[in-house]
Amino acid sequence: MRSSVLFAVTLAQATAFAPPSSERVSTALSLFGAKKAAGAKSSPLAEEAVGIYNAKFAPRGGEKKKLFFESWGMPESYSNREVSEKSIFTREDAQLRATFNTIAALYGEEEALAMVKILPQALAFNKDYMAPSLDGFSDAFGLEESKEMVMRNPGLLG
Repeated sequence: MRSSVLFAVTLAQATAFAPPSSERVSTALSLFGAKKAAGAKSSPLAEEAVGIYNAKFAPRGGEKKKLFFESWGMPESYSNREVSEKSIFTREDAQLRATFNTIAALYGEEEALAMVKILPQALAFNKDYMAPSLDGFSDAFGLEESKEMVMRNPGLLG
């Protein structure tokens, strides 16, 4: 009896100082059969979602106008430097499709398209954070409530 207690205490101390794992921490969702995101399958609604995103954020052509206050208080050398023409929302279509497919795998295709219609810039979010984010919300609020909450406010995806 005493040796089993001593063994249990030793085992607990040994695992307490183990180096952290680089793998994703398992949550209650993995215990109760949450669906894993399928990265290879492409949703048929992905093209429509990419079209919505590009309609709002695609470059419009023409020269970028310099705002009147951009040179105030700046040295001349600053105004001669090259300025990037890219927007912070510039993304490749393949990346947008992959992000949409991740959202569709977690929430459903129709729901993912509805979220993109509400907030097109959600396709610019990092898709690697979406499943852990849903896991975290699900631990606090439950899976169905978390999905409904994120569908109402797609800004919570990332």
